[in-house]
Amino acid sequence: MLTIPNTIAMIFDCDDTLTKDTTAWLFEKCGVDYHEIYKESARLINDGWDPPLAYMSIILKKSEEGQELSNFRLNNIKEWACNPSDLFYPGTEDLFDRLRAAVISQESYKEIGITVNFYIISGGIEEFMKETAVGKSADAVWASSFEYNDQGKPIAIKNSISFTEKTRYLFCINKGVEPQARSSPYIVNSPEPEREKRVVPFRNMIYIGDGPSDIPCMSVVSQYGGTVIGILCEKVNRVWEVGFGRRANFTIPQDYREDQIGYKSLKSAVMKIAEKIRTRRDYEFPPFGGF
Repeated sequence: MLTIPNTIAMIFDCDDTLTKDTTAWLFEKCGVDYHEIYKESARLINDGWDPPLAYMSIILKKSEEGQELSNFRLNNIKEWACNPSDLFYPGTEDLFDRLRAAVISQESYKEIGITVNFYIISGGIEEFMKETAVGKSADAVWASSFEYNDQGKPIAIKNSISFTEKTRYLFCINKGVEPQARSSPYIVNSPEPEREKRVVPFRNMIYIGDGPSDIPCMSVVSQYGGTVIGILCEKVNRVWEVGFGRRANFTIPQDYREDQIGYKSLKSAVMKIAEKIRTRRDYEFPPFGGF
């Protein structure tokens, strides 16, 4: 039976998109100069390490030494996430709830069950992001994570999200297998009949990011007819890469308050997709009596 997919997926990067640099913020909470950590991480990257693995290996090493980053413990991370002070950009913490409400407030969209799902895909620390207000509002958060011992001390790297690893989760959303993305990592490669595959077609996706690590996702979403939104951040080279580099349909500032262009642009992008879903449904399933 033919169905019209009615789920819209909004996929966000986190650092410099929804928040300031969360990892740097965590380092500062631990009383450590993040500039020094990043310099050490840069040396590893120059030696061939993947960026997430570089900074995570430094966390493990310094945590084991029991001096620097001795406060980097699971219970602290979760506690800090509950009150992140000025970490989030304006309007971020209830952004997902407002966009959901905007869609269901339209009776024509509500009647045919159009919904909006929200996802965060990031190279930052997953345990922190999941405990924040915006993380709890998301349908899923995929980021870099550690294995912790009974004392909450990180003892191994469990997941690391690199540039192209991010695209894996786009296909999990596309196939509707995101609940099994971690427990059954190979499920995303399972062959499925084309008709049943597009649980969330790429045309129903909106990807929002700020820089180089987002470019593979931007390319995939754009190639298959989705919407790409770049974030205007202070790092000019990133703005060029995602905006003037023609990887984004348009760019917006890091301000998601109700009366700001950032929020209005996100809402407009969602509503345009919702209207296309409604129009497509009316065409495929015309009311009784014909067209």
